[in-house]
Amino acid sequence: MSTVETDLVASDAIFQAQDICKQFGPVRALNNVNLTVRRGEVHALLGQNGAGKSTLVKIIAGAERPDGGRLLVDGEPLRAGDPDAAVSRRVAYVSQEGSLNPGFTVPENVFLGREKTRFGLLDRKRMLREVEEVLAEFGLDLDLHHEVRALDPAKRKLAEIVRALALRPRLLVLDEPTAALPQPDVDHLLSIIRQLAESGIGVLFISHYLSEIFSVASTATVLRDGELVWTGPMSSTNATALVRHMIGNEVEAVAPPRGDAIAGAPALEVQNLSTADGRVQSASLAAHSGRVLGIFGVVGAGKSELLEAIFGLHPKTGGEISLGGQKVDRWGPREAIRAGMALVPKDRLSKALLAGRSIAWNVAMPYWNSLSRGFSIGSREARLGDEVISELGIAAPGSHTLVEHLSGGNKQKVSVGRWLGTHSAARIFLFDEPTQGLDVGARAGVYRLMRNLADNGASIIVASSDLEEVLAISDDVTVIKNGKTTDLNENESREAAAVLAAAT
Repeated sequence: MSTVETDLVASDAIFQAQDICKQFGPVRALNNVNLTVRRGEVHALLGQNGAGKSTLVKIIAGAERPDGGRLLVDGEPLRAGDPDAAVSRRVAYVSQEGSLNPGFTVPENVFLGREKTRFGLLDRKRMLREVEEVLAEFGLDLDLHHEVRALDPAKRKLAEIVRALALRPRLLVLDEPTAALPQPDVDHLLSIIRQLAESGIGVLFISHYLSEIFSVASTATVLRDGELVWTGPMSSTNATALVRHMIGNEVEAVAPPRGDAIAGAPALEVQNLSTADGRVQSASLAAHSGRVLGIFGVVGAGKSELLEAIFGLHPKTGGEISLGGQKVDRWGPREAIRAGMALVPKDRLSKALLAGRSIAWNVAMPYWNSLSRGFSIGSREARLGDEVISELGIAAPGSHTLVEHLSGGNKQKVSVGRWLGTHSAARIFLFDEPTQGLDVGARAGVYRLMRNLADNGASIIVASSDLEEVLAISDDVTVIKNGKTTDLNENESREAAAVLAAAT
């Protein structure tokens, strides 16, 4: 039963979704959901992973066809399941996981499918000029001359937003737009969103960060298990109430208390590690059994590259890696896995999972050699997939479910869960931005999982650009800046100002 605290069927409505239903096999993703976005409004859409948010915005963008209900733009029906129809009605969508062609420049991506021509030829100068106008209007800075693959994740996300703004949208749908951005860019983007709303554009904004929601949104709608459970003005609610609407009960989305394990000899020690691309430069750290080491740094500081180098994905040009006091020589991902090391990368689709394969297949992938000796890999991988679904509460009908059909947060759970079952010998866990894109309840679950692993003697390393996260979950803190690390003492590791100062 939904609760509506504001009249959403208003004469200034830019967009309305009425009684939208969608089912994927046995899973009911949306059940008679209603949503209205009004002129000049930032409307937040909230809910746990699997609540139906991404399905709803894909329907709005024409990427999915609803099983029932209708869409209206300015009071007129919008043809469902047709992305071109949505674009023609100036509905712009920025997806959570990106849709740029990495081999094209930003202007080529902005005008992909609606290229500007002159005398039958591609008018690159005109496309470049029009994108430059968008950048100037909103105070953005992007490299327009190189392929998108050369941009860092933050700049790629900005490129997607520029593509949406170039449509001069009436409705702008932003699905987790800040997930890969450093805080200064987050603040800038939120200011742009406010500016867009003030100009009369309706903005539908999805974010798991309640601070962003309260900063920018005037209205919110909460989905739970495909149902609309609450809609109202932000002025009539608070963070506790929104969390309760999202999860159905009172849950404190905080990390468990820090452990009390005494730091003995390091389980993993890295000394003066450097990589050929210069993203890691003389980096050092020590991770201890039973403790959580947090690595804090802004986006682009080298956190991901450091974890990947430790895991053997990038050849080192200098430095040493030691496990249990023993220096390792030949080192790569296979040796790392055999030694009990596990990596959960930030970019789950390009570096962790194969979207077109099942949960079971993705969970079993690192262990094929051991699973295939005298056993049917099909039955064993299915069992491993079921274990992970049960352990992490993944919203899926079974281990046969394709990863591409999961929400962003549930994809992340699969990438974490492959290392956690009885099939895994992992004792050193490298987590790269582990809660990026996860809702408050799922975040709390990941934090508890990390603490349980540490309490059982595992060594946990968490690289994160979320300062509050690092301070909440870490027993020890290392800061990385421009590929170089700085250790903090116990007092400094608990002071936000000290950690931030070392990182910036």
